[in-house]
Order: sequence, then C-alpha cells, then structure tokens
Amino acid sequence: MNDRQHEQGAATAEYAVGAAVGVGFAATLVSLVDYYHSFVERYLGVVLHMLDLPGLW
Repeated sequence: MNDRQHEQGAATAEYAVGAAVGVGFAATLVSLVDYYHSFVERYLGVVLHMLDLPGLW
C-alpha cells in the first residue's frame, strides 16, 4: 500500500468516525428534545388544567 492509498484510507476512516459521532450526537439531541418536550407538555398541561385554560393548550 503506497502513501496515497494510506492517506485515502485514513481520510475515509476519519470521515466514517465523524459521521458516526454526528449521527450519535443528533440522535442524542433528538431524544433529549423529545424528553424535554414531553416533560414540559406534561407539567404545562397540569398547570393549565389547574388554571382551567384549555383554550391555550
């Protein structure tokens, strides 16, 4: 394997690792946002229900 092939292989591996990290980060972010949204929805729903303002929610 010459140097050029080695560099290409390293770049491909780097790209694959970067993509995997990016996908993992995106998935984590989506699950956190989803969790936060359901958390806010639950508590805002309770508060608005106590205030009896169903038209706002």
